Amino acid sequence: MPTDLTGEPDLLDTPGAGPAAIRGAALRVGAYGLGALLSVIAAALLFRHLGLIDIGRYTIVISMIALVGGLSDAGLTSIGMRELSVQSGPARRVTSSDLLGVRIVISVLGVAGMVIFSLLAGYADVVVTGVLIGGVGLVLQSCQSTLSLSLLSRLRLGWISAIGLAGQATSVLLIAVLVAANARLLAFVAVTIPAAAVGLVLTVIKVRGDVPLIPTLHRKRWRRLLRMVLPYSIAVAATAIYLQMSVVLVSLIANAHQLGLFSTSFRIVTALMPIPGLLVGSVFPIFARAARDDKARLAYAVDRVFQTSLILGVWIALAVAIGAPVAIQIITGGGSFKAANGVLAIQGLALGPMFIGTVWGNVLLSLQRLRAIMYFNLAFLAVGAVLVGVLVSVDGARGAAIGNAAIETIEAIVGGIVVVRNDPRLMPSLASLPRVALAAAIGAAPILLDAPAVVELVLSSAAYAAALVALRLIPAELTDEIRRLRARR
Repeated sequence: MPTDLTGEPDLLDTPGAGPAAIRGAALRVGAYGLGALLSVIAAALLFRHLGLIDIGRYTIVISMIALVGGLSDAGLTSIGMRELSVQSGPARRVTSSDLLGVRIVISVLGVAGMVIFSLLAGYADVVVTGVLIGGVGLVLQSCQSTLSLSLLSRLRLGWISAIGLAGQATSVLLIAVLVAANARLLAFVAVTIPAAAVGLVLTVIKVRGDVPLIPTLHRKRWRRLLRMVLPYSIAVAATAIYLQMSVVLVSLIANAHQLGLFSTSFRIVTALMPIPGLLVGSVFPIFARAARDDKARLAYAVDRVFQTSLILGVWIALAVAIGAPVAIQIITGGGSFKAANGVLAIQGLALGPMFIGTVWGNVLLSLQRLRAIMYFNLAFLAVGAVLVGVLVSVDGARGAAIGNAAIETIEAIVGGIVVVRNDPRLMPSLASLPRVALAAAIGAAPILLDAPAVVELVLSSAAYAAALVALRLIPAELTDEIRRLRARR
């Protein structure tokens, strides 16, 4: 049996892989929540200190660096995690080293291109300098995220969560210190460097001995790697365009008021969109190893993750739909933004099928059906553009929200069909669907009370949870892990 860097049997080949993935998924979502809270604190400090002009420049710099980061990933993170999950020995070390080299080169070229763009666009010198400084932090971050694939593929998800939080805590602490010292704009941009360095150092400590820390520059292997990644890179780009497409269509077709309502709703929903990826991505190494070695195990894992994603997706959709007035009030203070309540409630419904769609995407990736993913994403980008465009022209922001919910639902259904056509053994059980629908109806019942939205939200979540228990919908793996944690305590 293969062993990991400690000499112990590889966790992915043992019965402990499932419980480790469950614990890791919970830790990653919890860390994401804490990270979001830290981001809110940092934003509050920055907005109050920098003022309107400098906060605009700061946002431009961070946005351009984020764009370079997204493009420089090019699907390498997902492909790399799959490759490291199925490889061992020298092949694993070579792949890791090649990935590190590719990410560094693409990131450096991306930063250089963005600096040139900033100069040609006529941005102020402080913005151009900020892009250059932020680019250093981005390159360090790219190194850290690439090396952390070793931890992800070993299901060391607790360390991934801790390292991410350490970097964010460092950033918030330094921002607070700089605010107290009355620092200028570029100092706040430079915070990205030590924050990324902290994450990189901690990652290096955990992965040394498992993967090389020195990148390789091997053109033949790079060419093969990039050819393999290209279809998935196109699929990732299509997804990125799709996520922003609705905002663009509303801005082009509807008026400024409708754009404001949809944008408010969209910002809240996008904050929740990473959750399906964190949950399902935590199980992806198991998918990848099972796809290589044991299709029966893969079928079982897909069924369990499908059932879990179904009940969690329904809960998130219910919570957002019912709690929309609460979220709008907290974020905007209400007022003229109250009209966004209905838009957010509809858009929240799109989150449910998104959980299911994420399952199918990870299954196809584990099976190396990269071209299927590419064609699938491109097709739904085209369909979504037409459908959302038509609905925006009919009903503005609410039409765009309806279009998003419809596309995500269709995508979840068609994605399942594509997976099953690739391998009929991967068809999950649908026997729980009627019971989940009943639990959803019970969870939605509190809206009939005409109580304050926050009361309806609490009662809805409680009613849905009680229905899940009564209808025996909670997967046994989750309840077993809860019992184990209680026993340890």
